[in-house]
Amino acid sequence: MPAKLRAAVIGVGSMGKNHARIYADLEGVELVAVADPEPSLCNAVAQKYRCTGYADHREMLAREQIDLVSVVVPTRFHYAVALDVIEAGVPLLIEKPNRSDGRAGPVADRRSTTARRAYDSGPYRAL
Repeated sequence: MPAKLRAAVIGVGSMGKNHARIYADLEGVELVAVADPEPSLCNAVAQKYRCTGYADHREMLAREQIDLVSVVVPTRFHYAVALDVIEAGVPLLIEKPNRSDGRAGPVADRRSTTARRAYDSGPYRAL
């Protein structure tokens, strides 16, 4: 049997909790970590799904072996958090636009070329 994909979620507010639940329920996926600067949220989700919780997503990216990560933070933080995930070399999912000013495209283009990954150039992007 193939190894399970190791997933993580950055941001565990209402939508982040949904991402965590879905990863935890998916066959072939193991939710290994969540990150959120709000300790009560982070600890509650980490305990519920028996995974490791981090207050800082950068620490999570440095310590965990992650195959994919959902970035589910407020939109104004998407770009900075996405860059951290890209620099860590982890495939990511972002449901909303990375930036409201449209400047994420060149970074996504560079990463897509380097990693040979595709992204949607429409209003919603997966880097």
